[in-house]
Amino acid sequence: MKRNQLVLVAFYLSFLFVSCNVNKELITKEKTEYGTVKYYIEKDLKNNISTKRILAKVDNTSLYRFNLNQIIKENKSESDLIFSLLFEEIPKVLDSPDNFRRLSKMDSLVLHKGDKILDSLNWGNYQKSAGASGFIIEVKF
Repeated sequence: MKRNQLVLVAFYLSFLFVSCNVNKELITKEKTEYGTVKYYIEKDLKNNISTKRILAKVDNTSLYRFNLNQIIKENKSESDLIFSLLFEEIPKVLDSPDNFRRLSKMDSLVLHKGDKILDSLNWGNYQKSAGASGFIIEVKF
């Protein structure tokens, strides 16, 4: 009886693991001075933004989403904030660390590689990071 329960639990956990990862496909993984960066294609999204996008994860601390019309970054340490890539110069009234963050070396590295991946996939209509000035900070709802 106990063995049957163990098999059932193992089957359920396997099913749960596979179903959560079905819509992501690993493209590449590389070690950098800032940590390991994994790039994925995520498909079958349930939102209206796009049906697929590129994800870049940096050691489970940062997540970058290359969507059709925008690039978004999230940090595990600041889970209540969303960082949206901005292409124009930030107005002086918003130019503070509470509202805007300039691109770090890690950001530039991840974004540049993401642009190369978009080019290699011929996803020319997706937002790229060229010309970005930094991230505008927004509170998640």
